[in-house]
Amino acid sequence: MPSMPEKREDGALPPAVAGSLGETLRLNARHFGRSLGVSAPERTLSHADLYRRGHRIAAGLAALGVDRGQRIAMLAMNCVEMLEIYAAAEISGIAIVPLNFRLSPAEHAVILRDCRPVLLFFEDQYAEMIAGLRGAIDTLAHCIAIGSAPHWAIPFEDFVAGAAEAVDWPPFGDDALACILYTSGTTGAPKGCMHSHRGFRALGALMTAKMGLTASDRGLVTMPLFHMGGKAVQLGLHWSGGEMFIQRGFDPLAVLETIARERITVAHMAPTMIQTLLEHPDFDAFDLSSLRVIFYSAAPMPEPVLRRGLEKLGPVFIQSYGQTEITGTVLPARCHRLDGAEADRRHLTSVGVPPRGVEVRIDGAERAGAPGEVLMRSPAAMTGYWNNPAATRDTMRDGWVRTGDIGLLDEEGFLFLVDRKKDVIISGGENIYSREVENALYAHPEVSEAAVIGVADAQWGEAVCAIIVREPGSSLDAAAVIDHCRTLIAGYKRPRRVEFADALPKLPSGKIDKKALRRMRAAAGPSH
Repeated sequence: MPSMPEKREDGALPPAVAGSLGETLRLNARHFGRSLGVSAPERTLSHADLYRRGHRIAAGLAALGVDRGQRIAMLAMNCVEMLEIYAAAEISGIAIVPLNFRLSPAEHAVILRDCRPVLLFFEDQYAEMIAGLRGAIDTLAHCIAIGSAPHWAIPFEDFVAGAAEAVDWPPFGDDALACILYTSGTTGAPKGCMHSHRGFRALGALMTAKMGLTASDRGLVTMPLFHMGGKAVQLGLHWSGGEMFIQRGFDPLAVLETIARERITVAHMAPTMIQTLLEHPDFDAFDLSSLRVIFYSAAPMPEPVLRRGLEKLGPVFIQSYGQTEITGTVLPARCHRLDGAEADRRHLTSVGVPPRGVEVRIDGAERAGAPGEVLMRSPAAMTGYWNNPAATRDTMRDGWVRTGDIGLLDEEGFLFLVDRKKDVIISGGENIYSREVENALYAHPEVSEAAVIGVADAQWGEAVCAIIVREPGSSLDAAAVIDHCRTLIAGYKRPRRVEFADALPKLPSGKIDKKALRRMRAAAGPSH
């Protein structure tokens, strides 16, 4: 257990455990203490304030008897309090489990029973759901509400105000568990990815390298901080000592206003968000000249969106590929060229190359350049799945993480994803990779979004089904889509069914949720 600190000089910063994520926060507080640490529309903290608040919350946890070896959970939309609670966990060495606010009560119950937290921080908008869940989680001893607190929860600000300034936490190894991030569960039940202090520090350094971050950067985070994408960008900004602006969700007008007003230099968005931003009617009214990087992930950028983005913003786009388990390749800004050689244009459909410290290989390929399962190795990888040794053994072997993605490496070492291993469509005995068909669909100027899934077919076993969101004003029909695909891919790969939708379901990462898409299509009945 921690102990009460020895008397410190007035204004002296509390210590941090060497090699911990808390040490990163302390260095920022020491070197850039007066600079902005985190800003949201309702609150702003300097780096020094963030570190001190983190220590006070950690001391409050100690006063409640929470110690290492136990876990705390957090359910909130992006807010300053989330960063303060993360800071407390990183300072104390107590593992934290951020929860996906989009999940149903039943899904939350599964995760909470798995990770067994002793304390839960939650925003008041989720009070009714937590009231129904807390009795079913036998380890849950304390609930702390951000905002208006029900009678059975401690008000967050009262909790902070009643805590000591700091306590001294005993040392712990950098291999200690820092955070459990649960997967989206697109191919089964969600699994808890365990990330250590060492791994998250390596991830911060890797993100700094990918985006070229410095202490002068001002980063905008709109992706949820319970998700690996938002968390990774936050770690990079902390590692570099940069300033961070957060928004509760993606609001295109608010994003444009914030970039212009705060002179944002780095932003993180999914391709669908970038498209929405570019199509905003007031886009040209804002001065976005400060923006030097838009970091995107989840999918390659459709060529029409990239072309418009380059015209409006210049060469600011950097793509990253990774998963909750591990971060991987990067497609740098200089590779986003529409006017280059054929190889340059082909690389735009890739997810880039492994940065220093990341290794990629293809398992099960029949020959060089052929598809197989993508394996990655990195010091920023998870250490395994929480409470799931069988899944850990299946996924991690000799330090390599089996991604479940099918991909290939070209002669220059660029990685091309062709499908999820479980999403390969087998039609008439032929393997068809949905990503290849989707790339063909996105090449049509009237396709805004597209997803390809396999559907049961009496003749072929499975048939390729394309579900498309048209560009505004488009009258594109199924016959035109199939004719277009015939010019780009082999006949057996073309969609045999084409359906149109107003929107496609998304995961928090911005990726299209194919599991939800299949459920929706099944519920619609056989005529669809």
